[in-house]
Amino acid sequence: MWELETMNAIKDGIYFRMPEDQYLAVERLSKSGIKRLRVSPADFWADSWLNPNPAMLTPEQKKRQQLARLLGRAYHCARLEPFSFHDRYVRELSQADYAEADGFLSTGTAMGAKLEELGLKKSGAVMEQARRLRDEGGYSPSLIWHLELERWANDKGERTAIPAEPWDQILMDMERIAKVPAVHELLTGGEPEVSVFWTCPETGIPMKARLDYLKPDRWVEFKSFANPNGKHLFQCLTDGVRFNRYHIDVVTYLHALEMIRTGGLEVVGEAEVSERELVEAIQLQDHPLACHLVFQQKGGVPNVLERRFALYQATGSETAIKELEEAGATEDHLARARRFQEIAGSQRQPTAIHAKAAREIKAAKRDFLAYSEIYPVGDEWLPFNPSGEIGDNDFSPYWLEEEI
Repeated sequence: MWELETMNAIKDGIYFRMPEDQYLAVERLSKSGIKRLRVSPADFWADSWLNPNPAMLTPEQKKRQQLARLLGRAYHCARLEPFSFHDRYVRELSQADYAEADGFLSTGTAMGAKLEELGLKKSGAVMEQARRLRDEGGYSPSLIWHLELERWANDKGERTAIPAEPWDQILMDMERIAKVPAVHELLTGGEPEVSVFWTCPETGIPMKARLDYLKPDRWVEFKSFANPNGKHLFQCLTDGVRFNRYHIDVVTYLHALEMIRTGGLEVVGEAEVSERELVEAIQLQDHPLACHLVFQQKGGVPNVLERRFALYQATGSETAIKELEEAGATEDHLARARRFQEIAGSQRQPTAIHAKAAREIKAAKRDFLAYSEIYPVGDEWLPFNPSGEIGDNDFSPYWLEEEI
């Protein structure tokens, strides 16, 4: 277990089963920071460890943030470690569950009235009333809220309680994922929530990433989406990549995994045999790992889809092999062609969206280094270019030439 106060001294490497709050405490550049830098360096600074006076949340905002984080962890467990979900979480008891139960008592007033009806003493604290109804009145404890709550608390143990409504939704989403064989297959044979810390070899910037699910030859990232405007389903997915900058997520993670595959990153701390074998298998791969995004729609809509994120374009040699196979080439000829492909495989070209993400990541790191050098720690990151001009070149020609 790592202590929060020592997290910033953490060494580069691969960490299994690191708690999320400890990962978040590490002051390193991540994909989220890169995306904020692409909005503006000031946006990044305001929400980073460099800001000595971060915005204070109201009690209500803190409560919502804590609930969001709790549900996020629960969803991740349900999706990535379903076998341990019920050992770690429990459904919070809700009075709505008893709405149709005849004779259900949930207040001291109601219990007092029932006690009086049964000719029993009605005074006392609510738990005294509840136990008197059960022990002297023969009333079913399953119809008394305070006794049900006591039973639930005893059964809960060390598990974390999840509010009833999101709990029910999580279970429904678990069932939906299990019904999609392609997604179920992606979530077997690997390890969930793997934290990677490395130093960018080009810039020297300390980096971090946390992968949802890692396998020997690929990794999986979960993305949820809503569709309030009724877009075509597949438009929602591409809009998610475009407007939420998921391409930056993917390529940042790719850089982390390349540091494992070719950069010599090793496991740090305790790890199971299977976890160490996973790292060894990744380091034996001839090519960069593949990425799969799993999209799940919010709001109870049963859309669960997986998409492989195209990171590299097919080479001419790959196309040639397919043509040779279709033409009935001999196995010896095909073997020579495949060997050529292995040699040329490292020269595969990134897809356009991969290249775009790499450019954005490079620009974010450039800004991070420049602003870090100009401004002392604690100073605000004010824009370098506060003055300028807005002209035709700042707009899409399609918008400028739109017919009115």
